[in-house]
Amino acid sequence: MAEARGTELGPQLLTRSGTEALVSPSFVYQDIETKYSERQYDDRFTRLYEAENSRLRPAFAYLHDRLNSLLGFMNEKRLRGGHYNAEQSRELIDVTREIGQLRTTLRRIGVDVSLSAPYETVLERCRRFLTSSGGSAIPEDFEEVTLEDYEPIFSIPASTVRIEKSGRDYALKSVGSGSYAQVYKYKDDEYRMHVAVKKARHTLDEAEMKRFEAEYAVLADLSSPYVLSVFRYNEADKSYTMEYCDHTLGTYIAENNGKTNFDFTKRKRIAQQFLYGISYLAVKGVLHRDLSFNNVLVKTYDAGVVQVKLSDFGLHKTQSSILTRTGTEMKGTILDPTLEHFKDYSLANEIYAVGHVVSFIFTGRTAPHVRGENLGGIVRRCTDLNVADRYQHVKEIIRDVTELRAENYLS
Repeated sequence: MAEARGTELGPQLLTRSGTEALVSPSFVYQDIETKYSERQYDDRFTRLYEAENSRLRPAFAYLHDRLNSLLGFMNEKRLRGGHYNAEQSRELIDVTREIGQLRTTLRRIGVDVSLSAPYETVLERCRRFLTSSGGSAIPEDFEEVTLEDYEPIFSIPASTVRIEKSGRDYALKSVGSGSYAQVYKYKDDEYRMHVAVKKARHTLDEAEMKRFEAEYAVLADLSSPYVLSVFRYNEADKSYTMEYCDHTLGTYIAENNGKTNFDFTKRKRIAQQFLYGISYLAVKGVLHRDLSFNNVLVKTYDAGVVQVKLSDFGLHKTQSSILTRTGTEMKGTILDPTLEHFKDYSLANEIYAVGHVVSFIFTGRTAPHVRGENLGGIVRRCTDLNVADRYQHVKEIIRDVTELRAENYLS
């Protein structure tokens, strides 16, 4: 079951029809929240709906998870005989009906829920061939469904939003520093949350300043629950604002090692979130190139809920980057010993660092765990000195980490 539903940041956005609701909205929200909070679903889908009404978040996360699971299975069966199993046929029929009922219920209180067009089209097509008994024959011209893992498929279109400008100055508190920048935080009284500010050092040369600006640009172009969000670049003092996180992965693991509530399940969830972020970067053609226990952040919520955020993209490399270092100078905290020139850094080298971070999450030790066939097998395949024998895709690592079990993951 998802751990919790977090907090709402900024103004709440709701679309109202302008007509008086015939039922109490509070009762409707309470019933929906109670119903779906008891359902089992992958916590990563919860993170996609932070901008929505928090009481609807469990419903959206659960239904998104179920659709992806059922449609993903349909993709497999399409290629293997073209027959969709009876159980999954009934489940998809039920989930489709459940989505329709949810939208109808919310419409009664003036809230219109939209489903993304590709999913709307797929479900409409499925209605034509799904049967509730004996399984369903998938039409020969039925194309593979593109599943959305990183963007919400449910949304509540906003009619208006008003953001008041306070016009006041906030005192900054230093929370960290590096060779290129200093990081501060302040409490935004309007939105009642902490905000971080990253300021470039005055000693940066022209090339270093361009890389600082490029770091902001790539973060502004990324949109994932597992990548740090940035808000605004200030040209005047060479700084930008970003979401504030409470810990680095290193400090969070160090503070929680040995605590009874910091068990295998929680470590596994943190590892999965980290890998979801790396997988998203791979899809976007971005290589971090500086993964470390300090450049992965942890944001904490009430009831022990945590969220992993990838940060510090100062050494990032993209397919179109003109700032990628072309020399042999080696940068980064966890460096692949097989890498001879930093300009040749590839996903295989990123996976080497991924192995170290995953091992650290599960063991709390900086030295990689390479014993046994479970966690040890994953770490060895990430860090194999024969690069050709490493994982080729991050999704393969996600699959193997997902299959780890508490009773034998260290063996």
